Amino acid sequence: MTFDERLVRALQADGRATFSDLARDLGASRASVGARVADLLETQAIKIVAAIDPRVLGLHAIAHLAFRVQGAARRVAEQVQAADGCVFASLTTGAHALVAEFRVPSISDLYATVEHMRGIPGVVGVEMLHYRSVIRSVFHSDEVSAPQVTLDAMDFRIIEVLQRDGRIAYEALGHEVGLSTSAARSRLLRLVSEGVVHIGAVRMGHTGGITLGVGVQTAGFSDAAVAYFSALPGTEFIATCLGRFTMLVMVNVSDPAAAAAVLDGARAVEGVMHLENWLHLHVVRERYERPVPLAPQAE
Repeated sequence: MTFDERLVRALQADGRATFSDLARDLGASRASVGARVADLLETQAIKIVAAIDPRVLGLHAIAHLAFRVQGAARRVAEQVQAADGCVFASLTTGAHALVAEFRVPSISDLYATVEHMRGIPGVVGVEMLHYRSVIRSVFHSDEVSAPQVTLDAMDFRIIEVLQRDGRIAYEALGHEVGLSTSAARSRLLRLVSEGVVHIGAVRMGHTGGITLGVGVQTAGFSDAAVAYFSALPGTEFIATCLGRFTMLVMVNVSDPAAAAAVLDGARAVEGVMHLENWLHLHVVRERYERPVPLAPQAE
């Protein structure tokens, strides 16, 4: 695994990790880590943002859509990624030229989204996988209970700033929202510790390796399959689904040989009946920032 890949994964886990902590964990100097993070941000290979738990915003229906396309997939992708509720869109290999993730309030909203997608010129088919449970994600997991906190207008102002710049200094954050440095720090740490937001890196460009998507059919729910993919160091996403797959996985690997090894390993897992896989060629959108509601003002 390259240094950049290890660094990006560390920043996905904690986008506000100090250069000293990153250097210690990666076995590198603080100066080299700081310079490389600055370069990744400046070249827009990554962006560090705060993603609010979708359940806090009332977004309870999450789905993976796979598109069969006639003509240029990029033109379709531009319209898909601009649609309300789209947080991820990627051009892919295989039967589906494009995949996307949508987060919307309800199942009825999800059905309306699918119908809208089917009407986009160039789309000849849309297949939906409705997530039953998100087991692992850089920015969200149903394995963690929904945050049980009351947010006020200042919390939402802080979240808005962090959605633009997840590594903003506490002093600058306080200045922007009208708080002291210590008050801004306390608010931010509370939002993170309560699970309201997660601050991490999203890939905006190529950072090394290839990203493999895997649709898994199992004989019922398979703890063994979940355990297998969870143990892989490159696994970024696992969800159980309703649809033609029982599980959807995204794994970052170093090369095609490593991808083949991951797939062969999965086929040997008890309960796994069938796999389909694709490569993510170009991520058109990976943005988890959302307009946040204004908290009601006290009368």
